[in-house]
Amino acid sequence: MANLVQHQNIILKKVATRNDYAGYYLLKYLELEKKSKEELISELKCSDEDFVKLALCKIKPPFESQFASSINKISSYIRIDDFVLSQIIKRVAIDEEQKSVKIFQITYPNLMAAREKANLKDNENNDNS
Repeated sequence: MANLVQHQNIILKKVATRNDYAGYYLLKYLELEKKSKEELISELKCSDEDFVKLALCKIKPPFESQFASSINKISSYIRIDDFVLSQIIKRVAIDEEQKSVKIFQITYPNLMAAREKANLKDNENNDNS
């Protein structure tokens, strides 16, 4: 039994690095919400085995048109609530998007200022026309 748990943890660590797998979003969600794996399993209302199966499922990016059908297929296969799963994935995706915007703002503040200045000039030119 301990060998199985160890094997499952290795699998979860591997998929945690690839955002085309559900495991990536599940483990990022655990970090964001500061929850344990057991708490997430309880939230999803699934078994440990189903959690690992879920983590190994390939998933469409959250803001693509096929995301909903992907979630429906996965949730019916694993027998979990599709709404809960989609909320978890979207929560992680939104957080990552916000982080990338912040990183851009920190890394390129002069570019951001120049863009704002150009937008102001464009707006003034449009107002004067």
